[in-house]
Amino acid sequence: MSHRFLPMDPGMLDKLYALEVACHPFPWSRQTLASCIGSGYRGEVLIWGGEPVGYYITQTVVAEATLMNICILPQLRGQGLGWHLLTRSLERLWQEEAECCFLEVRAGNAAAIGLYRRAGFEPLAVRKGYYQGESGREDAVIMKLTLER
Repeated sequence: MSHRFLPMDPGMLDKLYALEVACHPFPWSRQTLASCIGSGYRGEVLIWGGEPVGYYITQTVVAEATLMNICILPQLRGQGLGWHLLTRSLERLWQEEAECCFLEVRAGNAAAIGLYRRAGFEPLAVRKGYYQGESGREDAVIMKLTLER
């Protein structure tokens, strides 16, 4: 099946929030997601089979970017769609002349950490107890990628 990307817009909020809830055990609030559509953020939605199946959101300040959020429907993981989203977001950041990209990921999310490492991200630090977890708090791994020119 082919895929394409559409820029996020406020008219997509209902579908984006449904994706957010389906993809994350502790999703962003609808209000937080809405605040990241436009106004200094870049986001694109991955359309696959005619339906939105994931998205990413980045923010760039001066030459430093942050991957704020990225998600793929759980039932479609492991098919390379996350890689398409991640590489698309990094291509866009490179076009914006960002010099590096940071992200935070749950320490227990081995699949995501593997994806980020495959793209060249390196761990920098750990934030203890950063995320809400099923049985208490979970650490966040802070990772960085230098975007080569």
